[in-house]
Amino acid sequence: MNVYDNYELEELEWAEETETEKPRFEIKNLETANWALRKITAINKIMAEKEALAKREHERIDLWREKVVEQDKRNILFFEGLLKRYFTEERTKDKKFKLSTPYGSVTSRKQPAKWEYTDTAIEELEKLGLNDFIKTEVTKTLKKAEIKKAFQAINGKAVTKDGEIVEGITIIEQEEKISVNLSK
Repeated sequence: MNVYDNYELEELEWAEETETEKPRFEIKNLETANWALRKITAINKIMAEKEALAKREHERIDLWREKVVEQDKRNILFFEGLLKRYFTEERTKDKKFKLSTPYGSVTSRKQPAKWEYTDTAIEELEKLGLNDFIKTEVTKTLKKAEIKKAFQAINGKAVTKDGEIVEGITIIEQEEKISVNLSK
């Protein structure tokens, strides 16, 4: 932040302090509008500096967190590996072996077979006359871009070139948006 920005902020603080004593500040001409835009520019610079500082600190903390969490994850994987090995060894001795402690347990569950389907599966089922296992779907969607070009919006309704109102399509007009744009 430079000297000019400091001046802008001091002037802003003065305006805020005297606001209670004087009538509320209003934009009444080009000069006061320019003054307000200068204040916004100075505040934006300060906000950007604060954001940059916060971002740097977040990055530093995130790096630290990633480092310590990664080590913790490796430790967990190490102990889980030891537990799985022990469980497997005990299972070879006793098929009904169970491992349960107050802090957790190790269990096993047989997984169902995974089915994979190739692109030719449909053709093969059709050859075998097993069409009951084939799902056919037709999806209808609107061509919205073409509708906007072909129809007119009249009183919130879509109207064809022939003057017919198309039910099911409603046009909602949007309010004008006013923006304050700062020069850089």
